[in-house]
Amino acid sequence: MHSLHKTLITTAALTALTLCGVVSAEIKVAAAPKASTGFIVQAQSATDAARAVRVAGGRVTHELPIINGVSANLNASQVAKLRRQAELQLFADTTVKTQGTPVIDKYARAFIGADLLAAQGF
Repeated sequence: MHSLHKTLITTAALTALTLCGVVSAEIKVAAAPKASTGFIVQAQSATDAARAVRVAGGRVTHELPIINGVSANLNASQVAKLRRQAELQLFADTTVKTQGTPVIDKYARAFIGADLLAAQGF
């Protein structure tokens, strides 16, 4: 009988907490998905950047060896981990928009010899 009494009290307490929003709030926080965002992570090499992202739990989407980095999907806690590492640089991986329209400098083409290639069909 003592066990049944404990079970009823525990059930009543959990029901009261749920109605107050205490238990359900904890469940929502634990179940909420962590949103990830695209970042460029740079290091001494693309290999080092990829390793750092993977150790932090992020996902490498592209290797960018020409800039010693990677493109990665990271959530807020992973970004915080990587920002604590002085040897890394993080940048938002977003679209770059320029202002105005592209202007072709007719003198620049001649200066580098591109006009000669254009005359040959290149």
